[in-house]
Amino acid sequence: MLEVQIPVGFKLRILVEGKRWLVKVSNGPIPVNDVGFLSYITFGWVTPLVLRLFKNREEEIREDDVWTCSKLESCAINTERLEPMWMEELQTYGRQKCSILRLWLKFIWVRLLIVFIALCFNAIITFLCTGYITVVITRYLEGPETSVTYAIGLVIFTVVGQLLRCCSQTFILFYGTQTGIRFRSAILGMTYKKLLKLKSMNGRIASEIITIFGSDALRVFMNTLLFVYLLAMPIYLIIGTVYIYYLIGLWCFVTFATFIVLFAIQIRKMNEVLASMKLIKMYAWEDSFKNSIMDIRETETKPLLQSTILNAISNAIIPITPSLATVATIATYVNAGNELTASTGFSIVATLTFMRIVVSFVPYSARMFGETLISFERIKRFMLEEEFKPPGRDVVNSDNAIELHDTVFKWGGDNNNNPDDNLTSEESEESNCESSSLVLRNINLTVTRGKHIGICGAVGCGKSSLVQALIGRMPLLTGRLAVDGSVAYAAQQAWVFNGTLRENVLFGNPYNPDWYTKVLTACSLDPDLRILANGDMTEIGDKGTNLSGGQKQRVSLARAVYSKRDIYLLDDPLSAVDVHVGQHLFHKCIDNVLRDKTVVLVTHQLQVKMMVK
Repeated sequence: MLEVQIPVGFKLRILVEGKRWLVKVSNGPIPVNDVGFLSYITFGWVTPLVLRLFKNREEEIREDDVWTCSKLESCAINTERLEPMWMEELQTYGRQKCSILRLWLKFIWVRLLIVFIALCFNAIITFLCTGYITVVITRYLEGPETSVTYAIGLVIFTVVGQLLRCCSQTFILFYGTQTGIRFRSAILGMTYKKLLKLKSMNGRIASEIITIFGSDALRVFMNTLLFVYLLAMPIYLIIGTVYIYYLIGLWCFVTFATFIVLFAIQIRKMNEVLASMKLIKMYAWEDSFKNSIMDIRETETKPLLQSTILNAISNAIIPITPSLATVATIATYVNAGNELTASTGFSIVATLTFMRIVVSFVPYSARMFGETLISFERIKRFMLEEEFKPPGRDVVNSDNAIELHDTVFKWGGDNNNNPDDNLTSEESEESNCESSSLVLRNINLTVTRGKHIGICGAVGCGKSSLVQALIGRMPLLTGRLAVDGSVAYAAQQAWVFNGTLRENVLFGNPYNPDWYTKVLTACSLDPDLRILANGDMTEIGDKGTNLSGGQKQRVSLARAVYSKRDIYLLDDPLSAVDVHVGQHLFHKCIDNVLRDKTVVLVTHQLQVKMMVK
């Protein structure tokens, strides 16, 4: 292997494979934030990569042939920056008046200001290279001036101006794209963290999550990129109107009126498109949608067709607006008895072409901004959803790991885990639990550190609900609950995700070979590893489709044991295994590996209960 350091700082590996040379770019972040300004605005930093890929175009492009995401555009960095801003927004304005729009502006205002200044510069340069230079060249051709030097100066001015215009436009689009990527990654990271903290997730919240991570994220990105054109619209209108006023006087307002009328028509069509989209959304949430999807799809066809037609009309207005404005202005000006010179006519045409951006970007930007405001409201509503609150750790006796005193739990209640101490158990039951059977009443329980206790009872008596209450998932209405220590929970219904068996056991924890082997042996997974094709590296299907019920239960138990927690809540881990495997799990795992840990074991097997210390 030969390593070469090329001047631009990209490290190459050249591998010799017989007579073939394969050039590969080493893994690393994209260098866009480390290049010079000239390379940034001309995309010169991409050239070496493009050339290498072109030279090796017969080779298949692999993932390590291109760069990874840079840190400044990464989700982690931008989420860390956005979260404190969101907390400050909540503290300053409260839950009712807090605004994602204001949060967005706080996050991007510096970069937005830079892009706005660049766009104003681009507007001036574009005007000089279109409207102004046209009148200068036309008057030069019409006048007696024959200086070659003057003509060369005009050519140089035009070339330099066009280069500046192209470079500034490239900077505006690419810098805005980076800004959009950063805020998009930040908002997705923040909503993802919120998702992990939710108390519950009903159908509405689930649908909003899909919308946020799908269409809303794209809208936020596009709005960040295009919003600057809304801010710059007055600049273009002022420059164009003032210059045409200089050329033809008050007749410039014909041009201005034409642009306003066409712009209003386009905005109106955009609003109708949005109304059609809202209609589609409303149909999507009708109760009949649940009963007959095809009927709703047929109903949606009309607003979809209307939306498409209106969009086509709006897009058709864009290219003809400067032409219509030119014809209307010149026709009105000439019919009023004014003399139209070639320099004035060409200058009007060039200036109106310069103002094309008003009808090219602004209507779409306005539409995108309107849609983004709706997305911001949805994101705000999601961010204000109630979060899961774990039980407190303030045990009365430091020798105890778990303490429950006069507690009342109810499914569907308020998960505060810090109820009003003045509310008695009787009052709570009268106000919240009169007609509910999904209630645990007057629970008193104390578990000493390092002890093993068993909870036994008939099916449906509330054993699993009690374990759910201990981890804070079943809402606490009254009483006091304290769990002092880190907790590992093995559910009655084993959960297995799509990944290798080792990944399911480690669950993100560092790999410790000795401890890992000990856990697998204690959980009786060694025989299963010999059966599986690739041992613990065997790919497990979604929801453990290629594992038996007992195997999934033991993987779930192994995951909890491997985590090395202080407290283990085991919800009937022996129910799905054979008798001899159950005895192995109890004696080798629960009574041996976890002998010094606090264990709450739920079971309906009386023989196991007799062995719990």
